[in-house]
Amino acid sequence: MENKNPSKKVIIYDFDGVLVDTIPAAFENVKIGHPGITEEQYKSLFHKKPYMDGLETVAHLRIEETDEEYTKRRAKYSENKAKSSLFIGTLDTLTLLSKDYLLTINTNAIEENFTSIMKSQNLSRFFSYVAYREEKSSKAIRNQNILDHFGIPSTNAVYITDATGDVVEAHEAGIASIGVTWGVHDREYFEDVADMNLFVIVDTQAELIEKINNFFTK
Repeated sequence: MENKNPSKKVIIYDFDGVLVDTIPAAFENVKIGHPGITEEQYKSLFHKKPYMDGLETVAHLRIEETDEEYTKRRAKYSENKAKSSLFIGTLDTLTLLSKDYLLTINTNAIEENFTSIMKSQNLSRFFSYVAYREEKSSKAIRNQNILDHFGIPSTNAVYITDATGDVVEAHEAGIASIGVTWGVHDREYFEDVADMNLFVIVDTQAELIEKINNFFTK
């Protein structure tokens, strides 16, 4: 167990769409199960709500699958996701930030689809704590678990995400967010949640580093 220290500064990273470009693999998987879904409809699944709630908005597009078809589709998704690449500059950013802050991950990915990328990209060395979907269904609850784990107030943490639904769930735990525009949501989406403790929107890795430093020195 991590020693409690309320002065620690903790960065909570989303995984998909922030560290690793898994969005093409994920969109392809959703399209197979929901033929006809558009790119904008896919983006809306993550807008101001948890992803699983978003899926219910396109339930009318969902096709019936046999157990064999479902298993085959999920296996293909896992295979494609494992081949996904880190966003350019990610390793340099993590190397720099890990010198001054504790890095954690709060992801909706299941552990099986997460650990293979962590191993292949040698990412585990950067992170002090990882919360998977299996831990709790709600990212808001997992965010609180991270605060409790390190014994810090919510003001000593910031959530880095590409989805506005995460901004809402971070806000529920009293945690501010930084939105990155290289994932599922662009600047216009984030501007729609500007009143939910969204600290800033960034377009580059360099800007992300700068704004994180600004957040913790404000």
